[in-house]
Amino acid sequence: MPLLLLSFILSMVCGALLWLVIGSRLPPGAKEKLPAMNNIAYYSLALLVPIFLIIFFVF
Repeated sequence: MPLLLLSFILSMVCGALLWLVIGSRLPPGAKEKLPAMNNIAYYSLALLVPIFLIIFFVF
């Protein structure tokens, strides 16, 4: 359980940092972009599994 909680928190932090670097680019090709919170949530969800697997296999 702590491993899942740690990966969830770390993915939220990394998703926010990724949003700061990349910005609001979702959905691609659309003139009107999604709100910032939606972008951060999508980036965090996309990073959740890779971060969990990295933590699981490294530690």
